[in-house]
Amino acid sequence: IVAVPGVNGMTLSVMCVPIMSDKQVRAMIYMTITSPSVKYCEDDLRLLTLVGHTADMAFEHARIYQQSLCGERSVLAEHATVRELSHLVKNIMAGLEGSLKLMSMGIDGENMKLVSDSWGILEGNYQRLGNVSLDLVDLVGDRDPNFSVTDACFIVKNVVDECQDAFDRNNIHIVSNFPVSGVPLYAEADNKTLPRVVRNLL
Repeated sequence: IVAVPGVNGMTLSVMCVPIMSDKQVRAMIYMTITSPSVKYCEDDLRLLTLVGHTADMAFEHARIYQQSLCGERSVLAEHATVRELSHLVKNIMAGLEGSLKLMSMGIDGENMKLVSDSWGILEGNYQRLGNVSLDLVDLVGDRDPNFSVTDACFIVKNVVDECQDAFDRNNIHIVSNFPVSGVPLYAEADNKTLPRVVRNLL
């Protein structure tokens, strides 16, 4: 966030975030406020950064999808999977757009409850989009599991905590029962894949 001189000596409040794909800057989101009495704050920058990350993933999805079409793994079953994932991404993007509009209405109307509610929806859709991107990466590339001794209880608890807001919004009550409270339950597992398995099941 910076302040720059504008026309007629007016100071502009400016925000700028990059949109990246394949470790390269593909575009920039640049926003200005021309009103001398209004300035961007850190919350505005965090929201714009979240939008930038979402655009990052959209670029990355397109790049990975193109690579998958050129690769030898572009078989009929995988095409069907990609179509389903693409449809899911469109639905998630629609959810992101709707939550951003709600948040904008809340900010304009100084309705902090609406801002808070829309922020929760935005976070949920952002997490879903991240999960879809990981599924796409797995689809187009072979990756052998990396097994190690892992605390399964810790992983399950973390995933449940991640999903708690979504449960609350949908009036879902979830109970986690572990063998002994506070005692690890060790398993030989891939600690990057296991959380996603639990998340998908939930």
